[in-house]
Amino acid sequence: MASNRDPLLDHDILTLNGVEFHRRKAWSTIPSRCEITVTCRYSPEHIDPSEEISRMVEEFRGSEDVRVEVEVIAYRPGMSMPTDSEVVQAIRRAALEVRGLEPTVTGTPVGISWGFTNLVNSLGIPTACFGYGCVDRHHSINERMSIGDLKDTAKVFALVYIDLLKAS
Repeated sequence: MASNRDPLLDHDILTLNGVEFHRRKAWSTIPSRCEITVTCRYSPEHIDPSEEISRMVEEFRGSEDVRVEVEVIAYRPGMSMPTDSEVVQAIRRAALEVRGLEPTVTGTPVGISWGFTNLVNSLGIPTACFGYGCVDRHHSINERMSIGDLKDTAKVFALVYIDLLKAS
């Protein structure tokens, strides 16, 4: 897949999730159609994967007499915010004030930032993800955050908003 490497990520990220197969009504019948819905989330270094997905579908189909269609329902490219951007610097200052520790700016796995953050950023509003806690539990069965982390994250958000509103 074509890519433009993002310096904040230590490796390329492309996740495929939400695959659903719609098949035969009974195990003893051959289905007349099979529909596969794929949610594809990718980080900024990946270029629109539609062509690559179409190529893989054609390769999978092979020479069989099967009709294959690929329909893109929604497309939003991955996002990246420069470390020297106003919003990232405001987050750094606020986090330093709340916990006295300089945060490490890194790339974020796409499953976390693709939705709301990416949408706001695509509207021209600089946006970055931030939050204390353990990011490897986001959207998992045991998703949780300590009350202390929640309070400190809210304090950082409040300080960021104040900082950015003063600047505008």
